[in-house]
Formats: sequence, structure tokens, C-alpha cells
Amino acid sequence: EACVGWGSCAKLERHCRRPPRGGSKAMARQRLREDWASERVIKCAHCCEVFAAEDLQYACQLDRLPDAVAQRFQELRRDVATDEFLAGCISASCYCACLKDCIAAFFHRRLSLTDANALLGRGQMFVFSTENIRCLLKADRVGGILVDLGAGDGAVTERLRPLFDAIIAVEVSGPMVRRLRKRGFVAFQGTDLSGLDVAAKDAGLCLGPGGTVDCIALLNVLDRCDTPRSLLRQLHDRLKPRSGRLLLAVVLPFRPFVEKGPRRVPPKERLPLSPGASWEASVAQLWTQVLQPIGFDLEAVARLPYLSAGNCAAAVYALDDAVFVLRRSTNE
Repeated sequence: EACVGWGSCAKLERHCRRPPRGGSKAMARQRLREDWASERVIKCAHCCEVFAAEDLQYACQLDRLPDAVAQRFQELRRDVATDEFLAGCISASCYCACLKDCIAAFFHRRLSLTDANALLGRGQMFVFSTENIRCLLKADRVGGILVDLGAGDGAVTERLRPLFDAIIAVEVSGPMVRRLRKRGFVAFQGTDLSGLDVAAKDAGLCLGPGGTVDCIALLNVLDRCDTPRSLLRQLHDRLKPRSGRLLLAVVLPFRPFVEKGPRRVPPKERLPLSPGASWEASVAQLWTQVLQPIGFDLEAVARLPYLSAGNCAAAVYALDDAVFVLRRSTNE
């Protein structure tokens, strides 16, 4: 079976829309979860394999990781927020998805796919739930200022909002910046943090010494930027010593490209990561050859599915993410 057609999703759409069969809301959600969790509605965006929600990967082979990384691995799980995102994708209108696909293809003749998606409200992403992040950060609330670099339309940023006092979003796409501001975020257009000081001052926010912040999120951006190693160095220097954290999500295996309008071009800087390596081998390469040499300490790492609302070919697309919680090295 090459892909999931929308004929198979019609059954799932009926499941999502039918009224509960009595009992509490929690029981109704559990029945809904049981109804569609085993249905093959998720397509891998790399290999086009089709699988079910119950097959999403959260575990790994610890013996294939360096000891320092394996000791920090946290196995998370598919939770209610993940299921709600999946159910929303499954119950979406096929006809609306087809129409948006056609319009996006027309826009993509002159615009980047990111800009086209922003204009259409298409391709919403899910990386983690608020509870997932609380587990990784080992805190119900962190406080202080979060900078989300590459925030997209803000859907993922919203899940981080309860943990921080203030959020500044940075996004290269102008249409995405407008969406972020509509959500109430302080946002500016850029590819790095060079405009952070001005944005913070305009918003009445006080940065730490040297323009440092409490937390930076870089979620599935590293494989889409021109200078990934230079960007990581900049983010390292913008974290508060000892307390600042970098929340880094990277799609693995690592297959980078940069959007230049409708074109995709190779990045100027190449990271020493194999495009065909396993998740474990990719994590090991990223830690030992990139993150550790830059001067990061590892607090936690997890494996999470990176989900995207689908189109006419599949209800949901998925990629394999590694999510790191990093600090500036204590040896500096």
C-alpha cells in the first residue's frame, strides 16, 4: 500500500464526529482513541511508509548511544494532546485540503512553501505537548523570557507559553510573523537573534547581561538554515550562564536544505551528519561532533514524532525528531 487514500479516512471522520456513547468525557476520549489509534493514517514524509498512531516511535536502542547520552535519555509517550492533534487532522475536510493543495501549488511558483502555507493556514505542526516539555525540563513552570527562533505560525509556541513569563518569537517568513502577532506574541522577522535587543526593548522586556535569556527554542530549524553551526554558537552565547537552556529539536536523519523563494538550495555550512544514519547514530553524531564541541552540556534527550497536518494523500505526515535540552558548559 503506497499511501492512505481519503476513502479510509471517511470511517475515521465518522468516529471523530459521532456523539459520545454515554459516560464521562474521559471515557469518550478513550473510546475515540481506541477507534482510530490502530488505523494506518500517518505517512512518513521521508520514505512514504504508512503506519498507525500506536506505531509512533518514542523509544530507542540505548546500547547504540554514547553512555553520556543514554544516561540522559527520557522515554516519553503519546498523550492526550498528541491524540487531539491527530484527531483534528483526521476529521479535517478532504475537499478543503484538496483546494488548499491546489492554491499552495500556485503560490509556490513564486513563494517559498512556508510563505504559501502561512497565507493559507495550512500544514500545522505538532512537536510536543506542554506536559512533554514539563517532563524534559523537570519543572511545571520555568519563568523568565523564552525566545522561539523559527516559530512558524505559533501553534507549537503556544504549548510553551504556560512555562514562561514572556515570549519573543523570531521567524524568517513575513506572513508567519503576522500570524504570530495575531496570536499575541512579540515577533520580528529574521534568521537569527541579531534583532533581539531591539525587539525586547520595544516590548519593555529586560534581557540578562550581554543580552542573554532564560531559554531559547530552536525547533526543527537547524536543517533549514544556511549556517547551522554558526547559529548554534550564537544561541550558546545568548543563554544565561548556568541557568539558560536551549530546547533543540532536530529531524533525523539529517537532510538539510534552505528555501530561497520557490527554490531549495544546499546550506552554506554542512554538518558532519549522515543522511542515511539511524536515529541513534544520528543523535550520537550530532552530540559528539557538533553540540559538545560548541560548548553545550546535555540535560535530557528524547525521541518524539514530528507531526504535520496532511493533504489529500494522507491525513497526517510524520518525521523522527530528537529533542535535546542543553545548557552552556559548566567548564567555560
